[in-house]
Amino acid sequence: MKYIDKLNTFLSGISGAVSAVMVLSMMTLIAIDVVLRGFFSSSFLGAYELVQLLLSIFVFFSFPYSQYHNRLIRVSFIVERFPVRGHAIAWAIGGLISTIVCIVLAYALYVQAGTPANLIVKTDVLRILKYPFYYIASIAMFIFAFTLAVDFVKSVVAIFKPEYHKEIARKHEKGAMDSR
Repeated sequence: MKYIDKLNTFLSGISGAVSAVMVLSMMTLIAIDVVLRGFFSSSFLGAYELVQLLLSIFVFFSFPYSQYHNRLIRVSFIVERFPVRGHAIAWAIGGLISTIVCIVLAYALYVQAGTPANLIVKTDVLRILKYPFYYIASIAMFIFAFTLAVDFVKSVVAIFKPEYHKEIARKHEKGAMDSR
């Protein structure tokens, strides 16, 4: 499990870095566009399209990073009423469902990217092919599914090892407290 945790940490770190670069790129692009409009009465050709494409990468790569750092929204007011083992069971069921949904979505994005119709679809102004962005989103969703699967396994272990549940509970409580 130690190697899987290291891989999970590495992949979520990469996801966070990609997300950060995308946000920085969008901010820079928007700032350049605003300056060009303000001082030269012209705009950066295709800025809107580039921001859309960068935003799609940012959103998909922010999921694994947010999951790893327990920053995704969780509705836990019902789970809090369960006994200790019930917490772990609820998180395991939620983790399994989330993992399956993410795998299906990642696969759907992958298939969508390779359809003949999408291989020729381009953006309107800059004529950038869109299919690579489907592949990028698919990769990010597979990383997200991996992160969810790791959390699922930890929740299953916590069902049978109550001492391990304390670590999982602290992670969920920390995330809940930080988001308030």
